Amino acid sequence: DLYRIIRRLRRSSGSSPRLDVTAMMLLHKLGCEGARRPSDLALEFGLDLSTVSRHVRALERDGLLAREPDPDDGRAHLVSVTAQGRAVTTEALRRRDIAVTHALATWPSDDVAALHTLLGRLADDLDDLD
Repeated sequence: DLYRIIRRLRRSSGSSPRLDVTAMMLLHKLGCEGARRPSDLALEFGLDLSTVSRHVRALERDGLLAREPDPDDGRAHLVSVTAQGRAVTTEALRRRDIAVTHALATWPSDDVAALHTLLGRLADDLDDLD
C-alpha cells in the first residue's frame, strides 16, 4: 500500500519522469538546508556516491542544480538548488499537497489525526532500524 501511495503521489505531482524519488529528495534537502557536497548527500541518504553523482549531473544538466567550488576544500564542490529547481520542487510539493488534501477531505478528523500519528510512528520506527 505504501508503494501504491508513493506512485500515486508521484503521478499527482506532475513531475517529469526524470524527477524520480531520489531526485526530489535531493532537491528538497538542498532547498531546505542549502548547498552540500554530493558525498555528504550520499552519506545522509544512505546512497552510493555514484547514484547521487548521476542524479546531480542530470539535475544540473536540466538547470535544477548548480555546482560551485567548495570554499573549504578546493578539490571538492558544492551543489545547490537553482531558482528553476526551487520552482519545480515547490510546484511538485504543492500538487502533492492538493492530492492528499483532496483524498482526506471526507475523512473524519479523528481518522486524519490517527493517520498523522501512525505515519510519524512508522517513520520513527524505520529511522530506528539504521
